[in-house]
Amino acid sequence: MSSPRPTRRALRVALEALTNEPRGTDRDRALTAGYCELARLELDVGDDPSAALRASSAALAALPPEVERPAGEPRPPDPLRARALVERSAARARGHDPEGCLADVARTLVELLRLRVDAESPDLRCSLARVEASRARALVELGEPELALEACAISRDLLAPGPESEVERILPEVAAIEVRGWILFGHPEQGGNVVAAALEAPEPSAPSPIRAELLILAARVSSGPAQVSALELAESYLASAQARGAQFFQRWAALELARARVLAPNDEQGARLAFAAARSRLEPPLEAGRSDLLVPLLRIYGAEINTLPSEGEDEWVRLDRVLRVACRSLERGPATGALRRAWQALIGSLPAQTAIRTAPAPLKATLEALRRYKAIGITSIHLCEHPKNGRRYGKLYREAG
Repeated sequence: MSSPRPTRRALRVALEALTNEPRGTDRDRALTAGYCELARLELDVGDDPSAALRASSAALAALPPEVERPAGEPRPPDPLRARALVERSAARARGHDPEGCLADVARTLVELLRLRVDAESPDLRCSLARVEASRARALVELGEPELALEACAISRDLLAPGPESEVERILPEVAAIEVRGWILFGHPEQGGNVVAAALEAPEPSAPSPIRAELLILAARVSSGPAQVSALELAESYLASAQARGAQFFQRWAALELARARVLAPNDEQGARLAFAAARSRLEPPLEAGRSDLLVPLLRIYGAEINTLPSEGEDEWVRLDRVLRVACRSLERGPATGALRRAWQALIGSLPAQTAIRTAPAPLKATLEALRRYKAIGITSIHLCEHPKNGRRYGKLYREAG
């Protein structure tokens, strides 16, 4: 019988105590293993992939310093390094950074191959299954459903003879990715079969983001009463998880987005309220530093514009709002490829319109605003000098209006 897993809080306390101990190979390796376990916990029961990314990066940083070796001699393989890379690739995939994920997947596969572990080793097969799941998630993000479904099939094959505890933890994630792949591929009925089989498995004791994701996906691939029932089940699960302290912001937003799509054909006002509820789930935590939520927020804005009739100026008011949120978020880190694609898809949904984006301002502030616009892919913008007491701003404003 396996021992219970430590909580994230208990693990953080233990890691903090270990960090204060004198440096040494044993301490460094214990620290790396602890951060790997924390990253896995963040992915299994948390809803913040950036926390898992920080933990896995800390695991790599805590590895003992490499021993000097002759030039050209390869570094010896390290199972802990491979484990940390597995966690980091999963965190990048969950955090809407497919390019970074695929780069880490390549490094992980090389590290696992260099270990030369027995191909039938359960640990190796589980690690490879998780790497394939991360690759599949990244490929869905990049719009490659066929390759993603192939990666899901490989992951399932690798898990077939694996330990029951690992299979129960990995298979639901593979199923969720597979359903998204079938939806993207244009065969939602196949996704319905996958999600139905996944939901028959026993519910985990701790609230799981993947369980919530499966319930929401069930609503997406269903119709009629089954769709309504799936939405009610998902809402009940998320409310129960929230009562236990799990704040699944992105899952709540996905639930409201699914509700909006259901309401849109017959209840435009209800759909607008559902879209607003989806945005309201993401904007407060995004303002508080959850930059991983910016891509889902942009996709919600794009879905609303593509689903409901145009509201004219209201669309541009909302665009200005999300632009300000995006600029503040980008102050905390660079724009990823997924963010640029989401922004460009949103801009492509809007009718072309010339507009004054900022009132006259000092040159330094204007250049900083221009830098932020370009950081998220807005390049069709230029500066215009306004002479003192000139009327150029009013003329441009009237022409744009």
